[in-house]
Amino acid sequence: LFHIGINSRNKEEAQDTAEIFSRLFLMKATETDDSYFAGKIAEIMKGPFLGTNGHIGIAVNNFNRAVIFMKKLGIEFLDEGYIEGSVAYLRTEIAGYAVHIKQKY
Repeated sequence: LFHIGINSRNKEEAQDTAEIFSRLFLMKATETDDSYFAGKIAEIMKGPFLGTNGHIGIAVNNFNRAVIFMKKLGIEFLDEGYIEGSVAYLRTEIAGYAVHIKQKY
């Protein structure tokens, strides 16, 4: 598990949520253009994003091999959010969450 992503309505709600996670788990909250991170475990989006509720990020050791393997299983990926060699979102949500794989660094 790389991180969970939580969709919020706006920047203020995202910041509040990140601060709660940060206090609870003694992690630093940091801001990016699109989100706030609470440490490395939670990414709180500044507005609606992929997934009804948010997203789940899974780290993989070899991104390209993971994509090939998953495609052989019949899994399809979205064009949106795809970053060659780094990030790919599955076409299907699971329990209201978008799921993406990400190259482990």
